Amino acid sequence: MFGKGKSGMRERLESKLRSGLNQVVDKISEFEARGGLRDALERSRALTERTAERLRRALERRGVSFDVRGYSEHEANLRRAYRLLEVEYGAPLEDVKHAYRMKMKEHHPDRHSGDLESEKRATRIAQELSIAYDTIESHFQGRR
Repeated sequence: MFGKGKSGMRERLESKLRSGLNQVVDKISEFEARGGLRDALERSRALTERTAERLRRALERRGVSFDVRGYSEHEANLRRAYRLLEVEYGAPLEDVKHAYRMKMKEHHPDRHSGDLESEKRATRIAQELSIAYDTIESHFQGRR
Protein backbone atom coordinates (compact mmCIF):
# COMPACT_ATOMS: atom_id res chain seq x y z
CA MET A 1 0.00 0.00 0.00
CA PHE A 2 2.81 2.42 0.83
CA GLY A 3 4.44 1.78 -2.56
CA LYS A 4 1.18 2.51 -4.39
CA GLY A 5 0.90 5.91 -2.66
CA LYS A 6 4.41 6.79 -3.77
CA SER A 7 3.69 5.91 -7.39
CA GLY A 8 0.49 8.00 -7.35
CA MET A 9 2.40 10.96 -5.97
CA ARG A 10 5.10 10.44 -8.56
CA GLU A 11 2.52 10.40 -11.36
CA ARG A 12 0.93 13.62 -10.08
CA LEU A 13 4.33 15.30 -9.85
CA GLU A 14 5.28 14.18 -13.36
CA SER A 15 1.94 15.43 -14.67
CA LYS A 16 2.43 18.84 -13.01
CA LEU A 17 5.98 19.01 -14.35
CA ARG A 18 4.86 18.21 -17.90
CA SER A 19 2.09 20.79 -17.62
CA GLY A 20 4.53 23.44 -16.36
CA LEU A 21 7.04 22.67 -19.11
CA ASN A 22 4.30 22.88 -21.72
CA GLN A 23 3.33 26.31 -20.40
CA VAL A 24 6.94 27.48 -20.64
CA VAL A 25 7.23 26.18 -24.20
CA ASP A 26 3.96 27.94 -25.09
CA LYS A 27 5.20 31.25 -23.65
CA ILE A 28 8.50 30.95 -25.56
CA SER A 29 6.60 30.22 -28.77
CA GLU A 30 4.36 33.26 -28.20
CA PHE A 31 7.43 35.44 -27.57
CA GLU A 32 9.13 34.20 -30.74
CA ALA A 33 5.90 34.69 -32.74
CA ARG A 34 5.91 38.36 -31.64
CA GLY A 35 9.44 38.78 -33.04
CA GLY A 36 11.57 37.45 -30.23
CA LEU A 37 14.37 39.34 -28.53
CA ARG A 38 15.36 41.44 -31.54
CA ASP A 39 11.82 42.79 -31.94
CA ALA A 40 11.52 43.39 -28.19
CA LEU A 41 14.73 45.43 -28.33
CA GLU A 42 13.43 47.47 -31.26
CA ARG A 43 10.11 48.12 -29.47
CA SER A 44 12.02 49.23 -26.38
CA ARG A 45 14.28 51.53 -28.40
CA ALA A 46 11.29 53.09 -30.18
CA LEU A 47 9.50 53.63 -26.86
CA THR A 48 12.61 55.29 -25.42
CA GLU A 49 12.90 57.61 -28.43
CA ARG A 50 9.23 58.59 -28.22
CA THR A 51 9.55 59.24 -24.48
CA ALA A 52 12.68 61.35 -25.00
CA GLU A 53 10.90 63.38 -27.69
CA ARG A 54 7.90 63.99 -25.39
CA LEU A 55 10.25 65.10 -22.62
CA ARG A 56 12.10 67.46 -24.98
CA ARG A 57 8.82 69.05 -26.13
CA ALA A 58 7.56 69.40 -22.53
CA LEU A 59 10.79 71.12 -21.51
CA GLU A 60 10.68 73.43 -24.52
CA ARG A 61 7.13 74.48 -23.59
CA ARG A 62 8.54 75.52 -20.22
CA GLY A 63 11.34 77.50 -21.85
CA VAL A 64 14.11 74.96 -21.27
CA SER A 65 16.17 74.08 -24.32
CA PHE A 66 19.16 71.82 -24.69
CA ASP A 67 21.33 70.39 -27.42
CA VAL A 68 21.82 66.63 -27.60
CA ARG A 69 23.88 66.55 -30.80
CA GLY A 70 27.11 65.79 -28.95
CA TYR A 71 25.60 62.90 -27.03
CA SER A 72 26.61 59.40 -28.03
CA GLU A 73 25.59 56.01 -26.75
CA HIS A 74 29.26 55.04 -26.44
CA GLU A 75 29.91 58.03 -24.19
CA ALA A 76 26.91 57.14 -22.01
CA ASN A 77 28.08 53.52 -21.70
CA LEU A 78 31.57 54.70 -20.80
CA ARG A 79 30.27 57.04 -18.10
CA ARG A 80 28.02 54.27 -16.75
CA ALA A 81 31.02 51.91 -16.58
CA TYR A 82 33.11 54.42 -14.60
CA ARG A 83 30.17 55.02 -12.26
CA LEU A 84 29.66 51.28 -11.71
CA LEU A 85 33.32 50.82 -10.80
CA GLU A 86 33.09 53.94 -8.60
CA VAL A 87 36.03 55.59 -10.36
CA GLU A 88 36.21 59.21 -11.47
CA TYR A 89 35.39 59.61 -15.16
CA GLY A 90 38.61 59.70 -17.19
CA ALA A 91 40.74 58.08 -14.48
CA PRO A 92 43.88 56.23 -15.64
CA LEU A 93 43.51 52.58 -16.58
CA GLU A 94 45.62 51.51 -13.59
CA ASP A 95 43.11 53.12 -11.20
CA VAL A 96 40.24 51.49 -13.07
CA LYS A 97 41.98 48.10 -12.91
CA HIS A 98 42.57 48.47 -9.16
CA ALA A 99 38.93 49.42 -8.53
CA TYR A 100 37.75 46.51 -10.71
CA ARG A 101 39.86 44.00 -8.79
CA MET A 102 38.68 45.31 -5.41
CA LYS A 103 35.03 45.15 -6.47
CA MET A 104 35.46 41.66 -7.95
CA LYS A 105 36.95 40.46 -4.68
CA GLU A 106 33.90 41.79 -2.88
CA HIS A 107 31.32 40.43 -5.32
CA HIS A 108 32.91 37.21 -6.55
CA PRO A 109 30.29 34.40 -6.62
CA ASP A 110 32.61 32.00 -4.75
CA ARG A 111 32.51 34.31 -1.72
CA HIS A 112 28.69 34.00 -1.66
CA SER A 113 28.37 30.27 -2.30
CA GLY A 114 26.32 29.48 0.82
CA ASP A 115 23.09 31.25 -0.17
CA LEU A 116 21.59 30.70 -3.63
CA GLU A 117 20.02 34.18 -3.93
CA SER A 118 23.20 35.85 -2.74
CA GLU A 119 25.25 33.80 -5.20
CA LYS A 120 22.95 34.75 -8.11
CA ARG A 121 23.16 38.42 -7.16
CA ALA A 122 26.96 38.24 -6.87
CA THR A 123 27.17 36.52 -10.26
CA ARG A 124 25.06 39.25 -11.87
CA ILE A 125 27.13 42.01 -10.27
CA ALA A 126 30.40 40.30 -11.26
CA GLN A 127 29.19 40.09 -14.88
CA GLU A 128 28.25 43.78 -14.83
CA LEU A 129 31.66 44.67 -13.40
CA SER A 130 33.41 42.64 -16.10
CA ILE A 131 31.41 44.35 -18.84
CA ALA A 132 32.18 47.76 -17.32
CA TYR A 133 35.90 47.01 -17.15
CA ASP A 134 35.92 45.68 -20.73
CA THR A 135 34.14 48.84 -21.92
CA ILE A 136 36.72 51.11 -20.31
CA GLU A 137 39.65 48.94 -21.39
CA SER A 138 38.48 48.89 -25.01
CA HIS A 139 38.13 52.68 -24.88
CA PHE A 140 41.75 52.97 -23.74
CA GLN A 141 42.92 50.54 -26.43
CA GLY A 142 41.08 52.56 -29.07
CA ARG A 143 43.06 55.66 -28.05
CA ARG A 144 46.46 54.11 -28.77
